[in-house]
This record gives sequence, C-alpha cells and structure tokens, in this order.
Amino acid sequence: MILFFYPNNSNSSFSILFLGNNPNNIEFNNITNKSYITNSALLGFIQIIHNNQLIDNITINGLNPSIIELNSILNKIYVNKKISIQEEIIEVISIINGTTNEIIKDIELEGRPTSIAINEEKDKLYVTLLSPRPPQTDGELTIPTGSVTVINGTTNEIIKDIELEGR
Repeated sequence: MILFFYPNNSNSSFSILFLGNNPNNIEFNNITNKSYITNSALLGFIQIIHNNQLIDNITINGLNPSIIELNSILNKIYVNKKISIQEEIIEVISIINGTTNEIIKDIELEGRPTSIAINEEKDKLYVTLLSPRPPQTDGELTIPTGSVTVINGTTNEIIKDIELEGR
C-alpha cells in the first residue's frame, strides 16, 4: 500500500510512504500528531507515522490486527489480534502505551471483535463482539447473537458484558 501525505502549505510537495502488503486500518492521535496503522502481515504489527515519516513498528505478537482505536488523552492504543493458546485461537484486545509502544495488557474476549469505541472522558472502552455460540434461528433466518464488552481504561479490566440479540 502507498500512503500519500499532503502538507497544509499548498506550495510544498507531498510525501509518499510504502507500508507493505497488508495495512488494514488507521487512527490519528491529534495530541501527539502520530498516525497508527494496523498491518496483518506475518505476526502483525502497528506502523507509526509522525511528520510524514515511518518512525517505528510495534510488534503485537498476534495475528490479524484489523481494528484500532486510540485514547488520545491517555495516549493508549487498543488493537485486536488473535493468539494461539494450547492450539486454540483466542481473540484478544491489546492495550498499548503510546509513549513507550509497549503492550500493557492483553484482554481475552468471548467472541470475535467487530468494532471498538472509546469514551475518553469516562475512560471506558466498548468492544462489539460476534458471539462464539451458535446463532439463533428463526425459521430459515439465521439471527447472529453478539455482545458489547465494556472495559475500564484505568484498571484495564472487563467491567461487564452486555448480551445483544439479532433482529
């Protein structure tokens, strides 16, 4: 993938960055002026761009990172990944310190994450999940089930899971 950066000053030229074959998602931290791009090549990593330059890669030690969200106030990065534990694939959210680029904690999930949202003021993370349970059926219509996992951003612990029904 090629990423183009256009400067604010129209008299300047633009920058081109080559980001490999598997970039998935991008988030921008408006406080640190850094962009974070998930890349699912091999073991997966996050690429960090600052001042139109690729400055670092964060290895996340997992597969298929595709969803990323930032808490700009606390400079935390949240990304999904898959890990293998005793030959079982587990879905995880990694919490990363945006200053050190180190993983603070991995939180195991009960389902496949589909999106992440953050309430920065209350320091809470909301992760929507498709349920690992078999879907409900209504005649011939398959109704997927899911949930929302709420995570405390201060303690990095799951507060609760909210079950949802398809319809």
